[in-house]
Amino acid sequence: MRVIGLGTKDDADYAIDFVKSTATYSFPMYWDETKSAWVPFGIVNQPAVVLLSPTGEILEKWNGTFNAEKVLSKLQ
Repeated sequence: MRVIGLGTKDDADYAIDFVKSTATYSFPMYWDETKSAWVPFGIVNQPAVVLLSPTGEILEKWNGTFNAEKVLSKLQ
């Protein structure tokens, strides 16, 4: 399993501050100011979660607020 974060809100400095303030160091975080990475996944706002198969197929996605426990249970 691989987890990545994709930030698009505000600017790159905000993203860096977010990582520092939340101690989000257990997975890589990427920044996409154009939001073009959202398009293939149908993401329309933040927060959003997309679970992909190893081949890139969308298994499940949540746009807007989500239940972290539900997402983690899907990963098992």
